[in-house]
Order: sequence, then structure tokens, then C-alpha cells
Amino acid sequence: MIALRLLLPALALPIASLLPAQVDTLALIESIQQRMDRVDDQRGMGPAAIWAKLPGKPEPVKLAPDKDPGQVDLLYLFYKDPDGSISGVSTIRYLQPDSTSDGSTHYFDPGGRTVAVRWELSTPSSGCTKGHAIAAKEKYYAEDGGLLEEWDWLTDEFGNDLEPEKCKVVEPAGRSAFAKDRATLLGNARIPQP
Repeated sequence: MIALRLLLPALALPIASLLPAQVDTLALIESIQQRMDRVDDQRGMGPAAIWAKLPGKPEPVKLAPDKDPGQVDLLYLFYKDPDGSISGVSTIRYLQPDSTSDGSTHYFDPGGRTVAVRWELSTPSSGCTKGHAIAAKEKYYAEDGGLLEEWDWLTDEFGNDLEPEKCKVVEPAGRSAFAKDRATLLGNARIPQP
């Protein structure tokens, strides 16, 4: 009996090492949020590069930072890590003359994999606030591309919560488009890889 007790722990060790490691989802989400904060800090300083899809043009064009492109269908704002790799890309589409805009920001890990996406729709025509209503959604992704977590919220332009039942916020088709990585996003947008 004593020999069997001594043998069982030795057998259990290799079996336990074959089991998949537990993922600390909260720690992973916190790490993704820190990455998003760094990209958002860069957004406050301005993009590293700007591309625009102009009306009637099949391919986006790179813009000079100080040049007003005039009418655009889509803007692509690029944010970079200190090493020069693209850490985030914001896409902005102006939908109506009343300044309604729809945008998304893809956040990438150093290898170019999408770790999070934030979508925002801003409209002054919501009927529930005097200014803009902002409908937002964030999704966080695991290394295998699976969804870790998602949040939705509706606020006014000052960050105050709004009641969804009182607002008329229509999400445009394709709003939740998701690119699994930087190469896919740039390829879909027809923007050359850096």
C-alpha cells in the first residue's frame, strides 16, 4: 500500500502537465486595455499617417498631415508603437451632412494580431440629447481569435449615460466589421503594407 501511494503522485505529475494551462482572462483583458490606452494616448497626439478614400477613386491615397483632403468617403488614421510598427488603425466614415460619423479602431499586438476593436457611432439626430449621442461597442479577442469579452454603451458627447429606449440611433450596415489582423485590415482597405 505504501509503494502505491508513493507511485501515484509520480504518475499524476505527467498527466497534469498534459492539461492545457488556465488563462487568466481578467489579466489578459487588463493587458489589452493597457495596450488600447497607449494607442488612445497616441490618438490624442495625432496620427502617424493618414490615408483617405476619396469619392470616385478606387484606391485610398496617403495624405500629408497638414493637407485638407476636402470631401472623403473614409479616413484611415494610423498609430504606431515606438518601434515603428502599427499599433492601431482608426477608420472614420461621415454618413450624413448633419455630421453623423461612424468609426472603428482596431488595436493590434506587436505581431499584428487584432486584440480589440472599438466601434463608435456619433449622431446629433438621436432625439434623446441636445448634442451628439455616441453608441459604442468594444470587443476583446484571445490569441486564437475567440471573443473574450464585449461591452456596449450609449452616452452623450460628455460621457453621460443615455437611455437606449429614448434614443434613435441606427447602426449602419457593416458596423461590426472585424479584421483578424493588421494585414487583413490593410488588404481589405487596399492600403499597401508598410
